[in-house]
Amino acid sequence: DPTAVPAEAAVPAVDLALRHISHALLEGPKAVTPSAFGAASAPTAASLQYLKDRVGVPRDMSYAAARQLRAHISWFQQHLAHGAAH
Repeated sequence: DPTAVPAEAAVPAVDLALRHISHALLEGPKAVTPSAFGAASAPTAASLQYLKDRVGVPRDMSYAAARQLRAHISWFQQHLAHGAAH
């Protein structure tokens, strides 16, 4: 998106969220510790939504892989929104 303005301050939190999402993809959601859903920020949530909305199929990944990524991002977002563990 050429008009997107990155939220540079959110990069560390988004990086951490994506690491937890990747871990859940590889090991299953139960492998993610409750502390992963710590303090959520609006820029982090917005960044995850932006990624989820813009994953391109087949440009970025297969349809099945994109569905799994989007599902795990949604799972993580739900826990961030509720501040809850698994």
